[in-house]
Amino acid sequence: MEGKGWREENGLDKVEHWFKYRRDEYTDTGQLTPCSPLQQAQCGNPQISNGELPNCFISGIGPDDFICDCDGNPSFHIGRLCTTPIDRDIVLTSLQTCYGCSQNYFTSTNYPNLYGTDRDDVYLLYIPGAREINFEFSVPFSVEAENDDLFVGAGLEFTLSDVNTVGLEPGLIGDNLYFFDNRIITPPGQNDPTPGETPPPFTIVGDTAWLYFRTDSNIEEVGFNLTWSAASKALLMSLVIAYLGP
Repeated sequence: MEGKGWREENGLDKVEHWFKYRRDEYTDTGQLTPCSPLQQAQCGNPQISNGELPNCFISGIGPDDFICDCDGNPSFHIGRLCTTPIDRDIVLTSLQTCYGCSQNYFTSTNYPNLYGTDRDDVYLLYIPGAREINFEFSVPFSVEAENDDLFVGAGLEFTLSDVNTVGLEPGLIGDNLYFFDNRIITPPGQNDPTPGETPPPFTIVGDTAWLYFRTDSNIEEVGFNLTWSAASKALLMSLVIAYLGP
């Protein structure tokens, strides 16, 4: 009887089998898989503007593991099923989504020109297979300090308490929750932000993120261009393989 081969002795046969299974599940970061008609029937309340239900995508292996794309929802409902209304104190002016976008960007209205007054804009992002989403601002960046606000958080919905800035300084303000305005690029003791500066890059852990941008009724700035790229779960699997012993 032949002895064990080198690969079997070192456990590589099992590792490669395990990794192939996980790779098939996670390698295609950003690839969308349509959900079933039964799942899609749970999406959208109300229906999107053309009378059809929102697109729906698989997000796991369970019957409830799916996500609905809220783009085109006339009542600006958000959340996993597009059934969560925005807080009544927020009157949205736009809702944008990017589902399946492993890298792309969101911008304020008219960027890099003035973004306009009295805006309440929401952006939703879902990247299948993403372990984390890495964000970076482009030059120029300018959001009026203490009056206009940009928030970025994990998930597909938020509450009014998530975007309450009373007593807060820009930066990380909660678990997977960030807040930005010009104070973050203004040197201590100065009144004006440093030209050409942007907030530092940051990361949201998970495969979903929301942005909320609101402006007041007077001063306008150029706003933001926020790019992102996803770090896939497959990369994490590769690192595990590299360090996994026999």
